Amino acid sequence: DTYFDFWPHNDNYGYRHTGNYDGNYPGSSTDMQTRMQQLRTHAYKLQGITTLPSDALPSAPLITSLSGTSLAWRGATLGQTYSVERSADGVNNWTVICNQCATDYQTPWTDSTQPSGPKYYRVRGYNRVNQPGPYSAVYPAPSSNLAAGKTVTVSSTVPWTTAYGGSNLTDGDYTDFWTSQELSSSAASEWAFVDLGSQQSFQQVKLYPRYVNGTATAFPSSFTIQGSNDLTGSWTTLDTETSYTAPTSGAAAFSLGSQSYRYVRINVSVANTDGVNYYVQLAEFEVY
Repeated sequence: DTYFDFWPHNDNYGYRHTGNYDGNYPGSSTDMQTRMQQLRTHAYKLQGITTLPSDALPSAPLITSLSGTSLAWRGATLGQTYSVERSADGVNNWTVICNQCATDYQTPWTDSTQPSGPKYYRVRGYNRVNQPGPYSAVYPAPSSNLAAGKTVTVSSTVPWTTAYGGSNLTDGDYTDFWTSQELSSSAASEWAFVDLGSQQSFQQVKLYPRYVNGTATAFPSSFTIQGSNDLTGSWTTLDTETSYTAPTSGAAAFSLGSQSYRYVRINVSVANTDGVNYYVQLAEFEVY
């Protein structure tokens, strides 16, 4: 008996089965692998070739999705097994987290050691004689904002309304904002800190300005980003910015290296104006 046809790869992961008497190359079982090599040998004999050429390398897989810890990819032509690697920046320090541990029948594959913070993945296939092919394109994991919905404490607010309180910084709404009290000059001693609920590992803070007609308004000029685990001792400075130029769109992002704190604070020493008066104003405070 032989196979009527071959299974193609599905667009997202796995194979597209087309019947009961079909198979895939190089084969998903010992019996199928044996039969596939018999077919390969026969195909070359039909061309008068009795010495088979070396196995070609697999093509590059394509990562198609990451949902939580579940990673899926479209398989590589000639790929029998796959390795998965992960990096915190997508460029350096790649760690093999699956060493030829997966096949096209084992996707989506679960990253059981997935850390918090930014992460990137790449996958490569190996042929039946364990030779690796090229890597997939690097796939960034959707980041999880550790500050989302968390409690915020601020140094001050304006006295005439509660609409611009600290809770606006973690509500996911980029149209509302926190504003400090009005300041008499650019000299400031204003701050806001978010309680992550427990000590968390993170690498980046994003600060979203309050935008008015497309222009950042009252975004702090000089400030530090700090961390603490108990609020009883001093804050540890993670980043210092002086005469910082406010972004023209989106967020101001600050890479902090690998950090681990419960409380994360922006501490402002020099403020800007809203066009008339000095305030500290921010729309969102995000931690990744």
